[in-house]
Order: sequence, then C-alpha cells, then structure tokens
Amino acid sequence: FLHDVNSLRILAAPGAPEVKVVVVNNCGGGIFSFLPVATNDDYQDDEHEYVDGATEFEPLFGAPHDVDLAGVARSYGLKTRVCRTVGCLRRALAEPGTMVIEAVPEPSREGNVACHREIEGQTKRGAIDALLGSEDAVGLAGLQYHTFVSAEPRLRRSEDRTPVVFLHGLFGTHADLAEAIKASKLHEDRRVIAFDLAGHGISGPSTAFDYGPFEEPLFFSFENQVDALARAIDRALGGSDKKEKYDVVGYSLGGRLALGLKKLAPNRVRKVVLASANLDGRETLPDAKGRRSADATLAEKNSKH
Repeated sequence: FLHDVNSLRILAAPGAPEVKVVVVNNCGGGIFSFLPVATNDDYQDDEHEYVDGATEFEPLFGAPHDVDLAGVARSYGLKTRVCRTVGCLRRALAEPGTMVIEAVPEPSREGNVACHREIEGQTKRGAIDALLGSEDAVGLAGLQYHTFVSAEPRLRRSEDRTPVVFLHGLFGTHADLAEAIKASKLHEDRRVIAFDLAGHGISGPSTAFDYGPFEEPLFFSFENQVDALARAIDRALGGSDKKEKYDVVGYSLGGRLALGLKKLAPNRVRKVVLASANLDGRETLPDAKGRRSADATLAEKNSKH
C-alpha cells in the first residue's frame, strides 16, 4: 500500500468510480512469518540489544512501519475508517461513497500464521473431498467399481453375508480379478465389489482437471487413496451410517491399500487377504525420488549399450 500510495489520487479525482479499499495493516512484513527465516535465531546484528525475548527478526524482517495509514489516505481527501472488528468492517463496507478502510487485526504474527494454517487445512480437506469424493458424492478422480453378481440364481449356501472388496495391482483394472472372483464363487453367496483404483481403468484422473506441474498429485498419495477407497466403499455399501463390515482381497498394490484400509478402519475391515504384496514398508517421498533417479541413470546407461 505504501509503495503505491500515490494511486490514491485516482480515487480522489472527480468522476472516479465508487471504490472501497481495504488495507490490512499487519504493521510491516507479516509475510516473512510464514518462511523458515522466522524460526532462525542466528541473526547477526551486533548494533542493537533486544530485551524481553525479542530477536532481530522484527526489525530486520518484520520491519514495522508505524505509519498512520488512515491519515495518509485523508491527506488525499479520502474518507477513512479504522476497523478492529468484523462488525466495524461490515458497517464500513455498507456505507456509501469511496473509502479507505484500515483493518487492524488483533492476532500476533504467530497467531496470524496459525490462523492461515487452519484455513489451509480446511481448504485442503475440502479439495480432497472434491477430488476423491465423499460419502455422498463421487469426486473428480471418480473411483469406480463393478459389482459381481451370479448369473445363476441359487439358494445362498453360506451363512456369511459379509461383502468382499477386491483391489487390483499397479497398472491393472478390476477386470484382472474377474476370473479369480468367478472361480471363488464368492459372488454366489456374498456381495462382491471390485474397484478400479485411482488413475486406473475408468477411475480418473478426470481429463477436465488440470493437475498442474506436480510430480505426485495430492490425491494419488497412499494415505489419500486409502481414504478415497474407504469413502467409495461406504457409498457402494449404502452409506457409512450402516457401519457394515467387509473383507478385502488385495493383489500387489491392492494388497498394500488393503492393509491401509485395515489400519484406517479396523472395526469395519474384518479380514484382509493379500496376494503378491510387498510388505517391506512403504517408501518415503525422498526414497521414491532417489529410486526414480537411480532408475533413470540405469536406463540411460543401458541405452548406450
């Protein structure tokens, strides 16, 4: 605001449109509180002494300006308001005419960061719901499933009616497990549901969504895939309010996700059957990047021979 303060002349000119300018006065460089520099205590500033736990961060990075922003705006002949509450801000916005409103937040720099982190968390959770789906709706990733039903109606032979969820392996689809499902004859006695995992078969990603330049889209992380599967299974079984138990059969990647479901919802997942699943532990993101780099180096080396 202070760098562009001369632009206030435009608002004060005859015939200027009615505009409300809201200036959030956080007394300097509040943006630096979001960066690692805010937690660094190794500043070198031998010219000043700081008391009461203060550090060099405030004068060097916070850079408080102590300027009367409303007074600056009044010097251009503009109407002003200084608001310290939401109610005051709403009333000022409702007043007629052009006005510069100085909004003075109460939280400290640390409180401001905490507030933003909470908003970010809620936004991220909302984005995941929109992408992966919730209990009530299919998200953009659109986890789809196929229900196997016996072609020959017959008397149910088993007393066990627990639904069974089948999860295929990497680069596969639910169709990979069709023959195994039919050979097991589970679908003759129980409800059998086979999913196409996220990014496989007909389960997204949506071609209408631009994922941007991310190496690993947020909703393809292990935790979010497990969460999405749990929600999708609830939809397939008629809603989470029923709290219906189910068994999971997982092949390869599907096996890992099956264990993730058991860990996420131990009271919902009754039994887990694994086939060709690597249980040595999941890679961290740095580990995965290191493996990819090694794979790329090996591929380049082999391409020269």
